[in-house]
Amino acid sequence: MLVQGTSLGSAAAIFAARELGTRVRGYLLELPYADLDTAVANRTRLFLPPVLDRIAALAVQFGGRVILPHAGEIAPLERIGDIPASIPVLILNGGQDTRAQPFEAHALFAAAGAHAQLVTFEDSGHEVLATTQPERYGKVVREWLARCLRP
Repeated sequence: MLVQGTSLGSAAAIFAARELGTRVRGYLLELPYADLDTAVANRTRLFLPPVLDRIAALAVQFGGRVILPHAGEIAPLERIGDIPASIPVLILNGGQDTRAQPFEAHALFAAAGAHAQLVTFEDSGHEVLATTQPERYGKVVREWLARCLRP
């Protein structure tokens, strides 16, 4: 079984790792974010002017904690280590992504360990990489699949 997730789906894939264990042959994580608080701040920054963006992010974070006291624990960065070291991880990010910024993918890559690979699509944002850069995406993913499916 291979697990693929994009953006929020990447977080879901990472959070499933502990339960899935070694039943998985590989994780393809596209446009992942490091933690929910950063994801909220990235999005408020996109739509609001400075200062108001931070106030809105704090309001959402505070409100979220009232409703979901453990919202601060939604941090793929803290859980990516649950993926067993024997399983290949491919992290794809957009170099121009403002929703899941490159520094977040780099942090996930560093936390994942030696079994992870990070590929940046420099001219891409938070978009479907298979559509916007199909040749490069196909090449990278085929190479990763070959690693995952080795006996």
